[in-house]
Amino acid sequence: MGRVRWHLARLGRRMLACVAPALLALALTGAPAEAQNARQIIFHNDCPRPVRILIHHADGYRNWHPHAWWNFAPNERSYLLWDGRRLTQLDDHDLYFYAEATDGSRQVWDGNDTRVEWRGAQYNLRRARTGIDGGDLVVRLTC
Repeated sequence: MGRVRWHLARLGRRMLACVAPALLALALTGAPAEAQNARQIIFHNDCPRPVRILIHHADGYRNWHPHAWWNFAPNERSYLLWDGRRLTQLDDHDLYFYAEATDGSRQVWDGNDTRVEWRGAQYNLRRARTGIDGGDLVVRLTC
């Protein structure tokens, strides 16, 4: 029985010698970073007015892009498509938008969070409040 304990103790020391440097490195550097999610963007017009929107977003490759114009009827909800593909947004980046009613009411959703140029015109954008629904990023526009 003594010999078995000796072998187990020796095995434990060897395992510790192999694992200890990795544990020490992890303790000094912190936990490994979690993979970032690039979520598909869904826009929901909760306003009773028809609107058109422009967004500025960070795709799955950390590149920032402005895209426009999508038209939404009142209470319409849809993925934002560009060149036939659903746009994505990184979890740890903000999404910005500009929207305006297309019914002649002159209602505008803008802000001072960032500014972007789209086809020669400058737009002041606001940071979108977003939520997660089924793994997708949802932006709701309310009046």
